[in-house]
Amino acid sequence: MSKDLVIDGLVKRFGDTAAVDGIDLRVRPGEFLTLLGPSGCGKTTTLRCIAGLELPTAGEISFNGRIFAAPERAVFVPPDKRRIGMVFQSYALWPHMTVRANVGYPLKMAKVPRAELRERVHEMLGRVGLANRADEMAVSLSGGQQQRVALARAMASRPELLLFDEPLSNLDAKLRYQLRDEIRGLHDQLGTTSVYVTHDQEEAIALSDRIVVMNAGRIEQIGPPRELYSRPASAFVADFMGYQNILPGVVAEVEAGQHVVRVDGSTLTVTVPGPPPGPAGAPASVAFRASAVRLDRPPNEPATEIRAAVLRSTYLGRTLNLLVEADGVTLRTQLDEGALAQLGPELPAPGDVVTVHLPARLVVPLAPSGVPALAGTGDAPAKTSLD
Repeated sequence: MSKDLVIDGLVKRFGDTAAVDGIDLRVRPGEFLTLLGPSGCGKTTTLRCIAGLELPTAGEISFNGRIFAAPERAVFVPPDKRRIGMVFQSYALWPHMTVRANVGYPLKMAKVPRAELRERVHEMLGRVGLANRADEMAVSLSGGQQQRVALARAMASRPELLLFDEPLSNLDAKLRYQLRDEIRGLHDQLGTTSVYVTHDQEEAIALSDRIVVMNAGRIEQIGPPRELYSRPASAFVADFMGYQNILPGVVAEVEAGQHVVRVDGSTLTVTVPGPPPGPAGAPASVAFRASAVRLDRPPNEPATEIRAAVLRSTYLGRTLNLLVEADGVTLRTQLDEGALAQLGPELPAPGDVVTVHLPARLVVPLAPSGVPALAGTGDAPAKTSLD
């Protein structure tokens, strides 16, 4: 019997609007999977359907071989019968209860024996570093501490499936960084299957085994963090993963092991590794990060040389951000400390003309507009590093 979380053809409509529009997804036991996307993309609705807080319009959801929802067969398991844990954005703590009582309440409702209840509450509060705050009122704690209470409460029942609905979005940057590491650590210690929702790509990269990028109720791309970071398959994913330069164009030339794309509305061309998406004249969009652009030509590898006029220069100490224009095309570049050292004391200013180089290996070819990105639902790969 499969222990996967399986989502098959999930649809959720609100009136005439499809918030989720035919999602197929398989989450492996012990995997940490993140649903990533902007507001309105369907990620939270998908999570709420898994939790039983929304009734799907169509499709099927099952976990560990047990069907949670299948509207065509009139099957719907209520949230309290799914034996899953959920951590909300708003903490959702009972304000009249102590920390201990908040964590123990779901166990009390499940009629867990008193001695076992006390043991589990003590264990969970120890794991989140709040054992010494057990008898304080939960709402008297800081935001980060309240979220730890919510984590402990969700995990106290030892669920095999744990859901997170943007749990860090109400916290400041330092707390978010600290708690995301704690969430991943607890996931690894307890061996749960986790599904996490966020709009923060850095958070998704730091936490996930795989990331599902969603757009308009559909899956745009699925993959491990490094794959989505370095090889986005569409302009939407590239934009969401922080690519500052996304240029539509057409195939201009085809060469051995690479091709050249001419940017729409200009004579600017960019060398791209790999085979083209079609013959000369076929649509071919490309993307690259601002940090990919460099002052020196890389030795022994293909690169595009670009002469551009500086529109704006922003010095940030360790980096210099330049907004430049080449043949009517606006590009964003970011020079690091090594490049700044080459410039000497005088930094480029608006009106200056600079020559920069774009290594072909740092240019990402994108699926043409209207062509869906590749999305896989196979075995989850091991956690990967960006190093």
